[in-house]
Amino acid sequence: MKIVITDLTRFKKPSEVCTAGVAEDGTVVRPMPYLSSDRCKELDIHPGGILEGEFKFTNGRAPHTEDAQFENLTFYGPCTGLEFKAALRSTLYNSLASGFEYDVQDGDKCIPVQSPPPRSLITIKVDPEQLEILEDGYNPDKLKATFSDGSGTELRYVSITDRGFFDFARKRAHAAGGIEEINEFIHSQSELYLRIGLGRVYSTAGRTGYWIQLNGIYTFPNYLEYIRCYD
Repeated sequence: MKIVITDLTRFKKPSEVCTAGVAEDGTVVRPMPYLSSDRCKELDIHPGGILEGEFKFTNGRAPHTEDAQFENLTFYGPCTGLEFKAALRSTLYNSLASGFEYDVQDGDKCIPVQSPPPRSLITIKVDPEQLEILEDGYNPDKLKATFSDGSGTELRYVSITDRGFFDFARKRAHAAGGIEEINEFIHSQSELYLRIGLGRVYSTAGRTGYWIQLNGIYTFPNYLEYIRCYD
């Protein structure tokens, strides 16, 4: 099976990377176990890249039904911009609520463990003006995002786990006008697709559940230079 990589997400431990991609029929695959950073560099894996492998789905328990053991993983190089957009649109939902089949409310970033959604990875399309990238005032090693989905549901200070975007933004943050320039670029684009994921069960602030995170930030017709996906 060939998949187009749509998610390349970071962990606190930088030696591991979570990857996920979409097959031509819309099947979402999260190769398991997680690939090492060194393996990703060796295969030159990046968003918009094509991976082929033998995948066996191993986790029938919601929401992380995309987990799949892999063998014979091969990197085929970049897909085209049209192929990348098609991969994103094949998993597109109008809202967080429709994608996760849970009544996500304004400001609610945690889905209770008692209500596991049927999937943990979706794409939503957002008005570029509705996304704002923010530095975390309490932790310089984190970036946050505020956005509204197609139904008008607003989430604030969602953790950005998109590894490429995070590395790119952190470097630019130290330059004059860095984060502001990134926001201006995003707002200037015609289309914005966000890859939204659910983390593994986690407890914080008195709540236990699947926390919403921002796995991918993709603009059209132009894209930030950290994404290597070419026409």
